[in-house]
Amino acid sequence: RYLALSYAWGNSSDRRPVVINNHEHYVTTNLEDFLRVWRQKAVQERDQPLADFYLWIDAICINQDDLLERKSQVMLMSEIYPKAK
Repeated sequence: RYLALSYAWGNSSDRRPVVINNHEHYVTTNLEDFLRVWRQKAVQERDQPLADFYLWIDAICINQDDLLERKSQVMLMSEIYPKAK
């Protein structure tokens, strides 16, 4: 089970570091704000199954520095979003 996040990237030159699965990623402020709120909610609502879902976030799941990977993954997005919960 996964959730696919659809969001506005915001200013791509204003990036902040976040650590996900022990790996540092630089993300836009919009995404950093979302991730902070998601984490707070998951901690506050321990009885809610937020932690039972994987998050698919294009800026993190797709290597943005690899043009070939980006192109191939963009072509798969029409399958990724409909299959998300």
